[in-house]
Formats: sequence, structure tokens, C-alpha cells
Amino acid sequence: MFPVYHTAQQNQSLEMLREDLSKYGITILDVSIGAVGNEQTLGMLLKTLTDREIALQEQTTFEEQQRAAEKEKALKRTIQEAEEEKRLATATYAVKVADEEKKQVIIKAQAEAEQIALVAQAKAQAYKLISDVVGADNAALLEIMKLVATDKIQITPSVMVSGSGSPTDALMGTMLKGMLEQQGNPAKKP
Repeated sequence: MFPVYHTAQQNQSLEMLREDLSKYGITILDVSIGAVGNEQTLGMLLKTLTDREIALQEQTTFEEQQRAAEKEKALKRTIQEAEEEKRLATATYAVKVADEEKKQVIIKAQAEAEQIALVAQAKAQAYKLISDVVGADNAALLEIMKLVATDKIQITPSVMVSGSGSPTDALMGTMLKGMLEQQGNPAKKP
């Protein structure tokens, strides 16, 4: 048997354990604290423990960085989706505006066409009434006179009608000549 040398640490530990464990019916006879090792072996042990702790900390840091990268990736995806939705909404709105503008142009064109048709119909009815009252030839003569007055058409006959022709025939001939000249040269006015 080896001689027992008690250090102050061993004595203190023995007293504490006897006192604490006696409550449970356990009797402690001795406490032995062995030598853990010298500086060289303790240094290697501490280095191993330190390296292990550093590796655990690095792994924790890496995992935190991965989680942060995943969150950043999800944030970027959400921002991109929001931008795409914004562009889609803008394009959809532009299509609706264009469609409404198209409808507006169509309605305006239809209104103009109806107005032109109504005016033409009213003029046709007026010509028909005038023709019924004064006769077809006189109605044509009245319209020619209106054109002469409003369009400042020259009425000096450049066509001579002889024989049984009337002044109306001469005026019609002059008008016809002017129209034919205008068809031959669109820039020339009668």
C-alpha cells in the first residue's frame, strides 16, 4: 500500500463530501486527488480541448452564416417577386388604358359616321323636297348657283351654246369643262 499524503485540497474535499453525503447514509473514508500530468502533457490536453472548442465555435459560426445566407437569398427572391408583380400590374394597367382609349376612338368614329350619315340623309331629303316643288332641272340650277356663290366659281361661259340650248345648258357646260380640267390637273382650280 502506498503512503497517504493528504494535501490541503484533499482534506477540504474529504470534509465537504463526508458532510454532504452523510445525509444519505454514505460514509466517505478517504479522498484521493491524483496528479493529472506535467506541463507538457497538460499542454497537449489543453491544446486538444482548445482546438475542439474552436472547431465547435467555427461550426456554429458557419451554420449561422448559412442561415443568414438563406435568409438573404429568400429576401432577394421576395424583392424580385415584388418587382415582377409591380411590372405585371403596370403592364396590365397599360393594356386596360389602351383598350379604353381604343373604345373611345371607336365610339368617336361611330358618332362622326352617324353624324355624316344624318347630314347626308337630311340633304338628300331637302334636295328631294326642292326637286318635287321646283322640278329636277331647276333644283340642279339652284344647287349650281349655291356653289357659284359659296365657292366663288367663274360663271362667264367659256362654252357657247347655240341653237335650241338654254342659258342653263351653257352654265352646265362651263361647270363640266371646269370639272374636266380639274380632273386632268388636280393642282389647277376652275
